[in-house]
Amino acid sequence: MNKFKAEFDGWMEKMFGPEGPAVDLRKNTQAMFAGLVSKFDLITREEFEVQTRTLAEAIKKLEAIENKLGIAKKKPAPKKARKSSSAKKKAKPKSAAATKSVQEKTPPAPKAATPKSS
Repeated sequence: MNKFKAEFDGWMEKMFGPEGPAVDLRKNTQAMFAGLVSKFDLITREEFEVQTRTLAEAIKKLEAIENKLGIAKKKPAPKKARKSSSAKKKAKPKSAAATKSVQEKTPPAPKAATPKSS
């Protein structure tokens, strides 16, 4: 039994010792993750908080300058309701010739279907 334990300990030392393949695997995995994280362009929490404070100060200064200059923030104008096509007025032709040309260009109205009596 001691021989097996000694062999097992030797194998574990080779695998997980300072020069074993597990150490190489760990280093390679760490390098791979470090490369992936660097592509995300992440920042630390402290950097984020500094930028947030800087932005808040810049907004306060901008508002103070706007107040000094009397620039009021304009609210966007409400959107006007669109008129339906039936509500639009049609322009009247000015002359008889214009009336004739408009009539020629206008297709005839479709005939209304009449109900059949039984």
